[in-house]
Amino acid sequence: MGAFTCLLVNAQVKTVTGHVTSADNGEPLIGVSVSVPGTTIGVNTDADGRFTLSNLPASAKQLRFSFIGMEAQVLPVKSVMNVSLKSNDKMLGGVVVTALGIKRSEKSLGYSATSVNTEDLVETRNANIMQGLQGKIAGVSISNNSDPGSTNSVIIRGFSSLAKTNQPLYVIDGVPMSNEAMQSTDELNHNYDFGSGANAINPDDVENMTVLKGAAATALYGSRAANGVIMITTKKGKKRDKGVGITYNGGIQFSNVARLVEMQNRFGQGASGEHVAIENGSWGPRFDGLEKVYGYVYDNSQRVKSYKAIKNNVRDFFDTGVMFNNSVSLDGATDKSNFFVSLSNINNNGVYPTRSDAYNKYTFTSNGSYTVNNKLTFSSSLSYSYQKNNFVSTGQKLNPIFSLYNVPRDISITAQKDLSNPFNTPGYYYTPYNATNPYYILKNYLDEAEMDKLWGKFQADYNIFDFLKFTYRVGMDYTIHKTRNGIPNMSVLWAGTPNWDNNSEISSQTGWVYTMDRKERLIDQDFMLNFSKLIDEDFNLNAILGLNTHERKLSIASQEVSSLDIPTWFNTANSGSTPAVVDKFYHSRLIGAYGQVEGSWKDMVFLNVTARNDWSSTLPKAERSYIYPGITGSFIFTELIPQDLKDIISFGKVRVAWGKTGNDAEWYSTQNVYAQAGADGSGFGEIDFPSEVSTHLPFQT
Repeated sequence: MGAFTCLLVNAQVKTVTGHVTSADNGEPLIGVSVSVPGTTIGVNTDADGRFTLSNLPASAKQLRFSFIGMEAQVLPVKSVMNVSLKSNDKMLGGVVVTALGIKRSEKSLGYSATSVNTEDLVETRNANIMQGLQGKIAGVSISNNSDPGSTNSVIIRGFSSLAKTNQPLYVIDGVPMSNEAMQSTDELNHNYDFGSGANAINPDDVENMTVLKGAAATALYGSRAANGVIMITTKKGKKRDKGVGITYNGGIQFSNVARLVEMQNRFGQGASGEHVAIENGSWGPRFDGLEKVYGYVYDNSQRVKSYKAIKNNVRDFFDTGVMFNNSVSLDGATDKSNFFVSLSNINNNGVYPTRSDAYNKYTFTSNGSYTVNNKLTFSSSLSYSYQKNNFVSTGQKLNPIFSLYNVPRDISITAQKDLSNPFNTPGYYYTPYNATNPYYILKNYLDEAEMDKLWGKFQADYNIFDFLKFTYRVGMDYTIHKTRNGIPNMSVLWAGTPNWDNNSEISSQTGWVYTMDRKERLIDQDFMLNFSKLIDEDFNLNAILGLNTHERKLSIASQEVSSLDIPTWFNTANSGSTPAVVDKFYHSRLIGAYGQVEGSWKDMVFLNVTARNDWSSTLPKAERSYIYPGITGSFIFTELIPQDLKDIISFGKVRVAWGKTGNDAEWYSTQNVYAQAGADGSGFGEIDFPSEVSTHLPFQT
């Protein structure tokens, strides 16, 4: 039975207000049916679990509170009713957050929407929220390169675009977030990955995450949701008997290299079966355990080694990575307000020696809401994240991994750690072929980035009538990303050494510096009417009508220079050459009108129709308007089978969905343009807009 409190009133009650929560966790329940039994009078609870019933007749003595997955209650009418509903374990199907933050019963959905709660996300104390989602949702592929702070690629039901990103849209408490990845454009020679916008989210701040798959599920978000939607609901303050809640979460995680390329251990340094002192491969004679010289002669001396395999010479190069994860939060609530504040830090030093792959992140999150009266509620949130990455570049040429696998099986890699030893410097390194000392690269190459990210929202909800609510929401996401990359002037540093003569990667490397400042701002506004009314005891109708405006501004300023005067000072002023300067500015707008009508009959038959029309500034003027419709239906057939058969088939549902989504064009890409020093035909040519359209027609039982 549910618990409730009430105030005494007389028999002439005309207006009833109240709050409905879950007895399991104290969270407000959205969409609870509050009705007068035997009549069509009723409303549904709003986003905060609150309701108002006006102009009740004197004959209304009881109210019925019902919600899918909860035990229904019928209670005497009071002027203020705070009700807690208990879960009904016999009823299958939880509650999930769908498009626009609408909570619906999972069993009523006609499309795929999988929800994961906070316990499942943070149980392994990962640094990134998407890593906690790996392996938990069917049809969602999550991959990364394992470097601290790097990007997690999320693909929902395969690739859908050749021209644009295939990453899903991230929506936090109803507001879309930028998830642009900061990655190298030279994956072959100098590849780095400084992560994406989703990295900024603190996993401990997340209450629930829902993945919407397919066009029918995401149609209300239009073209931005062509690759699916990840809905993130953050934690809110909870009411307690007294005081505020204080929560601490912490953890330490150790990591090691799990798998390396399998290597042979029968042949050592050399070529064509002969021992060669400066060879980088293991094509020499069979191991015999005798001592052999290797590398160059320096100051009338040369190195000596035992000619036998060092089976773990590559593995011994790596360290044990250590990550510290700490988070503390305060929260509280009253009958009219709630608040939540958190602070977190992640300090992650990866498996490479030194702190060349270190990652540090600090996040601050705050949110709250206040109910002015039974009609008006304000809510807001603000989050800030700062992170700094050091990344070990990959690719060919003088990069650590490439150099590691160019070490013969009989040469110790860890013996090269002492950079004060001349034999371990690039000039006298044992081989001139495609490699140099990886410890030198870790210490002297530069690949670092910093990101400041600020995002939040303000929302006002006004109950016009018991059955009609107006919502205004404005959200902002502002990101500043700075990257710095540098390579020393090896040609000056190691002039006159054997490898300056024999290794063109050293003699031709005059140094390089690259800096980039990237600023991005997103502003989203929603104007929305939400209709919810009981037509009769069996039929419930919900409808949404809304307008969304989305504005995006992006500026990129970069400088690049080579031929460094001071070999190890990474500054664009450190060269007599003129820096190559790039200054770009992009600006786009998208306006979308959307609607949804949802009906249910006896909590057994469900029908949902959605549509959104977008107008995108990146498309030609005559082709800027395009519509994305969707329709879903579901039927829970086990509601009709005899009770004795339910022991065999406890729950069964047939669902069908159809929808259409697509992408608009990239910035300024619908016309042919000319670039300096050459022509660049970057237009799409003769195509129909929107440029990409996907249609989904799943059918499941």
